[in-house]
Amino acid sequence: MDSTKQPRVPTILGGISPEQFLDQYWQKQPLLIRQAFPNFESPIDGNELAGLALEEDVESRLIIEHPKENRWELKSGPFTDSDFGRLPSSHWTLLIQQLDAWSSEINAIKRAFNFIPNWRIDDVMASYAPIGGSVGPHFDNYDVFLVQANGTREWKTGQNCGPESPTLLNTPLCILEHFDERNKWTLAPGDMLYLPPKLAHYGIASSDACITLSIGFRAPTASQLLGSFTDFILERSNHPAFYEDPTFNLQDNPGEIVPAAQHAIKALLNEQLNNNIYFTEWLGEFLTEAKNPATLVSDDSKFDIDRLIGALNNSQTFYRNEGSRFAYIRKQDNVQLFVDGKSFTLSEQCLAFVKLLCLEDEISAKQLQKSSATLRSDEQIKPVHQVLCELINLGSILLED
Repeated sequence: MDSTKQPRVPTILGGISPEQFLDQYWQKQPLLIRQAFPNFESPIDGNELAGLALEEDVESRLIIEHPKENRWELKSGPFTDSDFGRLPSSHWTLLIQQLDAWSSEINAIKRAFNFIPNWRIDDVMASYAPIGGSVGPHFDNYDVFLVQANGTREWKTGQNCGPESPTLLNTPLCILEHFDERNKWTLAPGDMLYLPPKLAHYGIASSDACITLSIGFRAPTASQLLGSFTDFILERSNHPAFYEDPTFNLQDNPGEIVPAAQHAIKALLNEQLNNNIYFTEWLGEFLTEAKNPATLVSDDSKFDIDRLIGALNNSQTFYRNEGSRFAYIRKQDNVQLFVDGKSFTLSEQCLAFVKLLCLEDEISAKQLQKSSATLRSDEQIKPVHQVLCELINLGSILLED
């Protein structure tokens, strides 16, 4: 049997197959996996995280607990050295968002979850705390894998929650007013805990220099999706459709909005919302928008096809920017590649090239050339070269120095 056809089985699930995990645990119940990452050593320490928190382009937060007052305080970065110097000895937490965009080692950890589609993964957040540090009992509206990277942390899980669950009023954080403990575990480096959405949980650092990595998943709201899609339609609709009612009947009262008018307006809206051309283009661009545009470092000089061919001939290596998002949608006669909120339409013969870009973080010139082997003419391969050049110029693909 061709080994390339074998499904990639992640080792992080502790012997459970991806199919079994998705069927029995995903968005259903928590799962503790001891030594999901055996002999794990944290690729980042507290000093490095504090250094990132000083940077303007890095999203960072400090959460300070005041136990005697049952109150949590939230501060947003960037921070200064003096901010850290004023912190108490315990009961605080530093959060660094999208750490995978700033660290290739953290990004490699994220790749271990590639049994979940790329577009569903949001980012990897780091939580650093001294003993007693916590963000309080809370729940998330999305799935999360909690990987213990350094030190130990005690995790408790509780009740299922929702919008009606009462939260504390004296803090900007959504801290649950009541927490009904159901389970409790202490995680050591390499241990991992999966939590489904809306499950109350409470993590408390049980050692100093505690670092937890949270692999969070995207869960856009219906209002976010609808707002973005309608904005997309309005921006691209060159021929607006107008309301028409050539067959309406005489009404008893001119103040009534009759059912026929209601149906006609709803049909007009549905016609726009059901436009498949608009929908697929919007969907790919929406789902691949860069979480933080500051992570995209573009080529200072214009990268053209001649330079690209030179790089390919010199067997240079191409790297996906850790902060970039790649996805694609197959259509009947072409394939659309989406990268960082931009779309590229290529022929179906380019599918192998598109798959390669969306699968690998590090791509050799040989792999790129092999993925385009079915393209026989310069006319066929030119669009591939143009896409690569544009992605390099955008900063979505980086070239080996």
